[in-house]
Amino acid sequence: MEYLFGRPDFADAARAQQNCFLLTNGLGGYCSLSAAFSATRGDHALLMACPLPPTERIDLVHRLSETLETAGQTFALSTQDKTDGQPEDGWRYLVSLDAAEPCWTYQVRGVRITRRVAMAQGNNTVAVQYTLENATAVPCTLAALCAQGRPPDPPAPVCLAGQPGGKQRPDAVLVGGKRKIGGRTGPLCHRILPP
Repeated sequence: MEYLFGRPDFADAARAQQNCFLLTNGLGGYCSLSAAFSATRGDHALLMACPLPPTERIDLVHRLSETLETAGQTFALSTQDKTDGQPEDGWRYLVSLDAAEPCWTYQVRGVRITRRVAMAQGNNTVAVQYTLENATAVPCTLAALCAQGRPPDPPAPVCLAGQPGGKQRPDAVLVGGKRKIGGRTGPLCHRILPP
């Protein structure tokens, strides 16, 4: 079954965030965000783990905040409404979404950005892979910051630079597990308890 979305499906922010995608890991954990890659509901997360199925879920990575910098300008690729600041409006640059894979394609000032997301079966791990195709003569930089659970931890940056006229394809960025916080190791977590 095909789940293809194009520019008419992203006519405005509300329409772009109307549909969702879902990947599962077979353990009760999942990856689910809107078609615009935003967290629009309380159960949305880039990585929602389930250590005690089916009653306990932990929001390990809530979402990514992504930007592209080119020609001295910064463009949001992520989409998110915010109550305390400027909303991210990446839906404006979203060209297509193949929700079956899932794979998003953005086009910004001659730079084509592709994001692929995959979830490991039997593991609380999600992979996000970016491909940059820069058809311009201007260097560009893609940055992604992890919003890690709630309450938010300091963002963890991931950067990828695209050379003029080139194509960059990095190894996948794996998100999950544990990280070192102030000398101690602990899970990135926010507990979501059943009603």
